[in-house]
Amino acid sequence: MDSVLRYVFLLLAMTSFYMMYISLFNNGFFNLLSHQLATRALPGESDIALLSEYTGLKAFDGILESIVIFFWPISQGHHVGLSLTGLSFSGGMVGIWMIVVVHIYRTRSFMRGMAITLIVGIAQQAVGPGIVIPCYFALTSRARPPKKNLHLTGTYSTSNHGLVVSMIMSYIFPLVMMSLPAPAMISPLFKQQVIAAWQGWPVYFVIIMTTHHLFINRGHRKEASARRQVLSVYHFGFACSCLCHMAWLSAFVASKIQSLTQSSNLWYLCPYGVAFPLLNQPAQRLGALEAGLFAFLQWDYCVAAAATMVWSTDRYIQECHRAELEIDKFRLILRLLGWILIDGPSATAVRLIWESEGPSYLQNTNRGVKSKTT
Repeated sequence: MDSVLRYVFLLLAMTSFYMMYISLFNNGFFNLLSHQLATRALPGESDIALLSEYTGLKAFDGILESIVIFFWPISQGHHVGLSLTGLSFSGGMVGIWMIVVVHIYRTRSFMRGMAITLIVGIAQQAVGPGIVIPCYFALTSRARPPKKNLHLTGTYSTSNHGLVVSMIMSYIFPLVMMSLPAPAMISPLFKQQVIAAWQGWPVYFVIIMTTHHLFINRGHRKEASARRQVLSVYHFGFACSCLCHMAWLSAFVASKIQSLTQSSNLWYLCPYGVAFPLLNQPAQRLGALEAGLFAFLQWDYCVAAAATMVWSTDRYIQECHRAELEIDKFRLILRLLGWILIDGPSATAVRLIWESEGPSYLQNTNRGVKSKTT
């Protein structure tokens, strides 16, 4: 089964790479990005110049210029549908990242876990979670012993407080800052600097985690059980993913109601219809930089969330079998579909993981499983 999952994850990663890079390259998205960079102006802001120096390193600053152009339309809010897609993506990644980080720390020593977290985080920022997350799960499924018990033990060295605080300070707080409109609330110069600085959030995450582990966590008594600690982390990831998905879902439903979309005040809620471009779509069909951004975000997030759901479902089924519980497959599928619709795919993956953490969840007959001995 692990070998099958490994190929599924690799297929997801290749699909994401094709749709995010090769397909969009053929559709002219990267030409639009290069053209916008040549104008030295921000997208939709002809009177605001693009900042040309961030670190003093010319090659690195050139990369950051392209990144600022990429994230500016998403964070500025000129097209609410695009910004809400960015919100759903950002919130969903909190849940995915919590699953990945907890899995790393519970199967590795603290310092080795820090190193792996840094590598995965930097790779994710460089090429996208839609490629890196499936590859990570493919590697872990290959290395995982079939009967290994992955429940936390009392030697778990990182508290839930450290994980949550690190995520808030390194990822969420900079995202909130870069989402403020410019120049209404912050200066365009400062916003560009925040967008560029946010790209290093995996580094900040590891630094804050290490600081908390070495200087703060040792001064507190570990009163909560290990299982309760990790459930708190999952609850945090679920809340972030679910709330952001509901915000996007509400706007999406509003855009589909004819009586509302006829209003000139709500036309901007309609999302771009390029989430699934044809493989042979000609380049001239992609008429706006924002349309390409929407397609890129959709594929990046959807594939990362799908890979996480596959991994979480496999983990859930393994724990049910270990607890000698029989799975009602039809009821489980219905529950998954309902959760994906209401909570979102990332929140659904988190929910599956926390339900697999102990028999108290799994033995509930309303959750699609029952004991084989009854």
